[in-house]
Amino acid sequence: MAIYINKQVIELNKVTEENRNRATRSVKTDTHLSGPEDSGRRLYRMVAVSFGMLCVLQVTLNISLRLVFTGTQSSLIMVVTTQQMGRRTVLS
Repeated sequence: MAIYINKQVIELNKVTEENRNRATRSVKTDTHLSGPEDSGRRLYRMVAVSFGMLCVLQVTLNISLRLVFTGTQSSLIMVVTTQQMGRRTVLS
């Protein structure tokens, strides 16, 4: 029974050591990405995000201006129509 428990402890130690090695490897690779090739990727990503934000802003402006224009145009038509109807009734 003592041999079985010792084997489990040894296996557990191996697993924890492997996990530590993986963790340090991932930290090393994550910090290594600050070279010149990564700055190019970062630049492209920043340009793409900026372009996407400009597209969203353009769509928002198009919709809001369309709503404002159609709202003023319909109220303008109503004013012109009522003025024309008033003149007709005055002239009749």
